Amino acid sequence: MGKMVNSVGGVLIDYEFYPGEDLYSDGSIENTIYDAIVMNEESKILHSSNEWAVLYHLSDIRENIIEWCNIDRNSKVLEIGSGCGAVTSVLSNKAKSVDCVELSQRRTLINAERNKNKNNIKIYLGNFQDVEKKLGQYDVITLIGVLEYAGLYIHGKHPYTNLLRIVKKHLSNKGKIIIAIENKIGLKYLNGAPEDHMGQPYVGINDYVGCHDVRTFSGNELREMLKEVGLLKCNFYYPVPDYKLPMKIYSQDILPKPGDIRTYKTNYSKTRIYNFMEDVANDQISSDGMFEYMSNSFLIIAGKEFEEDVLFAKYNRERKCEYRISTKITNTEDGVRVVKSALTEEAFSHIKRIKENEENWVPANNMLKKGCGFIKEGKYYSGYIKGKTLVEILYKYRNDSDEFIKSVDELINKYYQPDKDNLIQFEKTTSFTEVFGDIYVENSMSYRITNIDLLFSNIIIDDTGNAYAIDFEWVFDFPIPYRFVSWRACKELYCVYMAYYKNFLSIDEYYAKLGFKDFEVIAFKQMEKNFGDYVCGFNRNEEYLHNYVKPFITPKMIIG
Repeated sequence: MGKMVNSVGGVLIDYEFYPGEDLYSDGSIENTIYDAIVMNEESKILHSSNEWAVLYHLSDIRENIIEWCNIDRNSKVLEIGSGCGAVTSVLSNKAKSVDCVELSQRRTLINAERNKNKNNIKIYLGNFQDVEKKLGQYDVITLIGVLEYAGLYIHGKHPYTNLLRIVKKHLSNKGKIIIAIENKIGLKYLNGAPEDHMGQPYVGINDYVGCHDVRTFSGNELREMLKEVGLLKCNFYYPVPDYKLPMKIYSQDILPKPGDIRTYKTNYSKTRIYNFMEDVANDQISSDGMFEYMSNSFLIIAGKEFEEDVLFAKYNRERKCEYRISTKITNTEDGVRVVKSALTEEAFSHIKRIKENEENWVPANNMLKKGCGFIKEGKYYSGYIKGKTLVEILYKYRNDSDEFIKSVDELINKYYQPDKDNLIQFEKTTSFTEVFGDIYVENSMSYRITNIDLLFSNIIIDDTGNAYAIDFEWVFDFPIPYRFVSWRACKELYCVYMAYYKNFLSIDEYYAKLGFKDFEVIAFKQMEKNFGDYVCGFNRNEEYLHNYVKPFITPKMIIG
């Protein structure tokens, strides 16, 4: 095909190296995706479908893999394997220019249509090894879900290292390469999840014996490959549950603790096997310091000279636009800080309210302190408190339900039981009804100001034994039955440790042993549902991931 450049809006498409046909595709669903974008129905199809291709190509959760990265506004970015543009948009927002390389015309047109209002994107349509002779130097080069396919598209006996060598040639002196790839011996693959590219379990665990075109690697193998091509500086990060739909990003400096990872029923692509309780295994692995070796995916930043400040990132996207935020733990000039940022224009006022909430809220008693912060450039900064959350502390009682209940009860009395002068009589207000609905517990008392997010995961005991509340996102100045706060904390805790207790301690028995009456539980459950609607839309319609959960198989199902 002769040299030709087309445009879709402000996006340029270079056809010079297009072979004339798409050599891979997810099938007709890509046409459905394209039509939905043209008709401005991207959100509609995402919230109504259950097809993996729709979720993978359209969910903005995909952006989490790159949103936190330090990319200078004047950077030139090369995105190899840009697909349908799930990451292209966030790169475009961060950088001066983004050059993309993509082999599929259909995916290129989807990408261009999604980003047609941008004017800093150019897509080269064709095989990377053909296109790369036209490429210049870049400050950031991404290989997100690409390195594993080098055996199909890169010539030579060593296609994976060859790809890295070629990419390195286009890296500026202070540039960096960002690689996202599955860990072939990640815990979910040991537990029976199908290998992502072959669709069969244990292919990676068996080191791809008989498979030559596509493969993933262990962490040590990747380090050796990077070292071999001269990329001596590399930082490893660990997306959870994996790099495709990451909710959290851990680093070598901040790793998960017991209770942090709960990924049961997050199999969105196809039916999978669960040979064992993955969350329980993750707790043990995290406790034993083995998480880095068995993380499901890796995110690697490698280069000659670069700096990354973020140590941890967490995203809340399945909410109404006005409540979508990120939480990052970041190195700053003033030390390590926790930074909460808006992910949408509408959420900036929510970030501002967090500071107001922090100032207004007073702990229930003098056993609990609060971390304090400040607003800077539209973000909420607070100090990073080193220590253990109450969730992590309670891990030692995971196999002793009596001691677990006893300890939870003691913690409720210690941190949630209010001083008398902090209580007022509850009365239903219009503000209460807007957030929690019409149901409530009669003759209740209320905190004067209520922090309903005072969860066990949001209380940290520091190295000196002081207890700190660290989250002020959901603080309300109208009366709320104060026992709702401790019930909510207990509910979250049971969900964290449910795998350990569900077979001999039901959640209703758990509530009863902690002193919650049936009528309270009924009211609090409805309040929680209504609060979920307040944050995530009616019937929590912004929470769409559950639509994509695929069936699973356990040994018990097979044996009978």
